[in-house]
Formats: sequence, C-alpha cells, structure tokens
Amino acid sequence: MKMIILKVIVVLIFIFMIYMNYLANSKPLGGISTGEISDKYNTLFTPSGFAFSIWGIIYLLVLAFVVVFVTAQEGTLPHMNLLGILFIISCALNIVWLLCWHFDKILLSTVIMILFLVTLLSILQFTSPEGITFATFSVYAGWISVALIANISILLFKYDVGLFMNHESLWLYIILGISLLISGYMVVIEKNYYYGVVFIWAYFGIAMKYVN
Repeated sequence: MKMIILKVIVVLIFIFMIYMNYLANSKPLGGISTGEISDKYNTLFTPSGFAFSIWGIIYLLVLAFVVVFVTAQEGTLPHMNLLGILFIISCALNIVWLLCWHFDKILLSTVIMILFLVTLLSILQFTSPEGITFATFSVYAGWISVALIANISILLFKYDVGLFMNHESLWLYIILGISLLISGYMVVIEKNYYYGVVFIWAYFGIAMKYVN
C-alpha cells in the first residue's frame, strides 16, 4: 500500500472512530449510553464513573500518534507500514466493540475486545520503548486490559453464572490478583511503566466506588 494512501486511511478511520464514540453518548446507540450499560451490569470490578475519564487522555495520545504518523517521512518510524495497518485494525475493532456493547451483544463484545487487545499489544511489539507511539499504545493497551477483565465479569453477570454470582466478592479478589500479576509482569519484566500506571488508576477507581 502506498504510504500516502495509508496515511489518508489512518486519518479518516481515526476521525470516524472519534465520531462513533461521540454518537455513543450524545445520541446513544441502541438508545442507551456507554456508561448506562456499565451501570446496568454493575459488577464489583467496575470502577467508579470518574475512572473512565481516562478515555479523554487516551484519545489525545492517539491524536498525537496520528499527527506523528502522518507527518513522518517514510522509513523514519520503525515498521511504518505495519504500524499503520495495525492502527487501522485497532480503530475498526474499537468501533465494532462499541456497536456490540450498545446493542447488548456482550459475548461478541468480549471476543472483539480480546482481538482489540491483541492488536494493541502487537503494535507495542513494533515500537521502540520511547516516544509518543510507545506511550500512547502502552496506556491504550493497559486500559483495554482492564476493560477486558471488566467485560468478562459483565459477561458472567449477564448470563447469571452461579459460580460467579454466588461468590462475587471472592471473584473480585481473584480478578484483582490476576490483574496485579499482569500489570506486575508488564512493569517488572517489560519495563512498561505506562501500562502499570493505568492499572493503578483502575484500582483507585474501584476502591473509590466502595469508599463512596
């Protein structure tokens, strides 16, 4: 794919992704906002509403990446073609997840989110551990990791899985333990501190829900 075409597609799909996220709350898709669905399936792992403000930071970082990508000369970013293609896929998965979520297709949304996370982690594999690209997709992947855990909890809640519903507090501690292992691996082994900070933010959001 010619670089100029790839850059145009990157810009267009980013704009479309932001527009779809805007529609999701201003003119709720399926007649319900993103936050209202989270409230509908309010599991113990779901953070307080303020924690989701991190999306504003994520999309600002993604905008910065798009600017860097579009203005970069061909070959100045490592694996530039592959990076652009993976970014396009991530935006498409973001949009598809949003549609699944708003139309209460929780199982499908969980599958899509797994693919979404794999795509973001793949982008990290092709970036050097410095600069805006690494920071952007570390924060992005960190929050989608948290969101995937929450999505799985909501899936168990929706289908009223007895083992989960009858021991929800125990499962919260298990899930927190698993998430701590994941974040610990990324910080200690991968030296990805951005990823770890996102998990701290998520833990704070969960804790504040019970303080309030």
